[in-house]
Amino acid sequence: VCLLRRGWPPSFLLMCDEAWTMAAHMERLVSETTGGNRSCFDYLVWYVDPSATPTAGDLTMRAGFSPHRDRQPDDVAASFRADGTPRYATCWLPLTDACPENSCLYMLPAHADPGYHDGDLPAPAPDPLQRALHDKHAFQQLRCLPAPRGSACVFTHRVIHWGSAGRPGYHTPRIAVSVACADPLFERPYLLNTSQVFPSLSTRFALCCAQMIVYHERFHFTAKQLLFFRHCFERSHELFHPEYVSKVRQEFVSAARETVDGDVQPSSSGTQKDRLVTKEQQPQEGKKLSDKEEDDDIEEDQDKAGDEDEEDDEDEEDDEDEEDD
Repeated sequence: VCLLRRGWPPSFLLMCDEAWTMAAHMERLVSETTGGNRSCFDYLVWYVDPSATPTAGDLTMRAGFSPHRDRQPDDVAASFRADGTPRYATCWLPLTDACPENSCLYMLPAHADPGYHDGDLPAPAPDPLQRALHDKHAFQQLRCLPAPRGSACVFTHRVIHWGSAGRPGYHTPRIAVSVACADPLFERPYLLNTSQVFPSLSTRFALCCAQMIVYHERFHFTAKQLLFFRHCFERSHELFHPEYVSKVRQEFVSAARETVDGDVQPSSSGTQKDRLVTKEQQPQEGKKLSDKEEDDDIEEDQDKAGDEDEEDDEDEEDDEDEEDD
């Protein structure tokens, strides 16, 4: 709550040692239940208030993430070990009681999901969720997972899941933390130094900023906020694996292209982004930007955002002059 009041997203709770102590315990639980997965530092914190009305720049959510899988590998079978354990799994832990009234997890069991093991069909085939819920009887397979605070839910990267919308007026928000763990051969850790239980403050801050960029489509950030996150991340980018750095930069380019008049607009209908993809809602598959193309696009989008900042500053100066008159 204190973070939100001061304009910081809930995930900046990772600035505190207590969050990393909790993450270490969650990593141990996932490692023991998945055959040895280790933290990849894909961390997020949610504050869901069913009575809130999200707007651009407002960091309070009224519902959790919409239906998604955490990862969509090209070779689904290879994302599981021979014994069936997943190479990527998430531990979700509520810090307040999570119930249908304030948004709890919902899931579709693997046995009712034709794409869980076999992979999802490309467009124009039905969306994975539509494919699974093909008639009214299929909806009876959905599972609601209310969870008392301090409990933990561990699930694989292939489970379709989401955070529900709560009941407006409910008295208690839902606060939760997620920690993802992976086999390094499946997904490399975001941080280069994985031995520190308590990373430096600059590392934590850069990770928080990077995660906000990667998940920009899931939140209501303005262009100024996104530019701030990128600036802070780039100051410490050498602390992160090159693959993650490239991912963050490409997501920033995507976010900048979707920004209109300073607000991130919803993606247009009929695109891959409207289909159930991953929890980051990755853009359409396509040619990966070369380093030069990526840098050029970032500089161009940065210039656009900088121009918007200058215009805002000029407007503020004009307002002050009018007040003086």
